[in-house]
Amino acid sequence: MLKTALIVDDSRLARLTLKRLLAKYDIEVAEAEGVVDGENWISRHTLPDIVFMDIMMPDLDGYEGLARLRADPETHDLPVIMYSGDISEEARQRARDAGATGYLPKPADASRLDHLLSALRDRVRVAPAPQSAPAPAPKPAPVAPPPAPAPRPSAIDDNEFGVATPSYVAPAAVPPAPQAAQQIPLAVTYVDTVEINRRLDTLERQLTVAQERAQRAVEDGKAGVNSEIERHRKEVLHLQHRLSESDRRATISIVIGAVALLIALVAIIWQLLPAFTG
Repeated sequence: MLKTALIVDDSRLARLTLKRLLAKYDIEVAEAEGVVDGENWISRHTLPDIVFMDIMMPDLDGYEGLARLRADPETHDLPVIMYSGDISEEARQRARDAGATGYLPKPADASRLDHLLSALRDRVRVAPAPQSAPAPAPKPAPVAPPPAPAPRPSAIDDNEFGVATPSYVAPAAVPPAPQAAQQIPLAVTYVDTVEINRRLDTLERQLTVAQERAQRAVEDGKAGVNSEIERHRKEVLHLQHRLSESDRRATISIVIGAVALLIALVAIIWQLLPAFTG
């Protein structure tokens, strides 16, 4: 049974797309943004049941990541599915030669993923017993056979490895369609998934830039509001100072007026004083 999976891909959108497809299989998914990140995750957790490895990644590409997994005795037999937008036969052959278990093109397709996972489960069910062991005698099929521990599959045969091949047809459970209708999925198979993946990555980068710009706009907006508050505070302080200055000047004017009035009264009294004394 496939219960856990690790997706190694530098594209967040590609990881999310595959993760959503794996959700219907009740597979617990972990994510890594690169080869080293994936190795660190494996070193800290129990080995996943399957690894989906992108090819085109910065620093270390998927081929080198696959080689490192195959070189480690602990992960040597770990099923690794190369997950890439390159659907060329050269890329698939190079992945096969490097020891990949299978090849899943981008963008991930539900039917191809189902076919690939079914092939892995079938290989586990039909795994032959070791040659040194004697052939068991035929036994009647038990009513409820206990599930056998799943050995790590090494490689799927050519028909199942190249899930992206144009000759792939839907499972037999689907009734055959007319010839004209059968040509439709073939045309879809030839879509340039490399270009689609490139556009998805471009959209992801544009989304990241837009988020950064929005964050900067919020920060700039906060700075602008703070600046406006500071400007109004200074205006209030200036008005308070002017009001205080005006009050001081008004008080001085009143005092000067009172003194002038007093001097005028004294002068008048002084002029009238001889008339009263004569």
